[in-house]
Amino acid sequence: MQLLVGALSLCAIFFLQACGAGTGKNKNIPDDPLAQLIPYWAEIIYTSNGVPAILSPPFLTTQNILADMGTGSCSSNTMEIIFRGSYNPENISDLILSGLTATGDFSGNSFTFTACMAPGSANVTITAYDKEGKAVRFPLAVSLNAMTSIRTMGFGHPRYPTTGFILGSAAGKQSGSHIHMDSFAAKPAVSTGNTGYTMEIGFVNSVHQTSP
Repeated sequence: MQLLVGALSLCAIFFLQACGAGTGKNKNIPDDPLAQLIPYWAEIIYTSNGVPAILSPPFLTTQNILADMGTGSCSSNTMEIIFRGSYNPENISDLILSGLTATGDFSGNSFTFTACMAPGSANVTITAYDKEGKAVRFPLAVSLNAMTSIRTMGFGHPRYPTTGFILGSAAGKQSGSHIHMDSFAAKPAVSTGNTGYTMEIGFVNSVHQTSP
């Protein structure tokens, strides 16, 4: 009986040593090579009211951006938007951004694309290419709706920018005994929901004094 118990104890010790703590990984299943090819988002950066604004993933289906115009190296009618992320340079030969004209910068395992975007919409895609020059089948993608941080009248209205107003313009010149105004214009907005209501906005380019 003692010999049987001893034999069972030896078998139990051998079984524990053979199995060990384990890693939880099935060695018969190889690593997914696709995981080494897919790049990853880190952030989208732009300037809003003079302060850097950072968006982190996961991004919305359509990501709204309220950015300042003329930021970075962009012209006065575009806004600078920076896309950052990471990738594996050992398996990826190139990254290409489409949807906007952008300049790429790659350092270590990080990438940065800098673009100048005009107000409006853009579907931005970053496609990775393997060492054989083949496109990886899971590109990064984000839909942007960019506008200036200065909002126009009617923004937020359910029917904006078609809010149901009729716009017109008139130009003329008014003068007094000592001053005159050039290029005076007014744009009346007539309400389509409440008759009899109008709104006018006037613009004056310059006011000159005709005599001391």
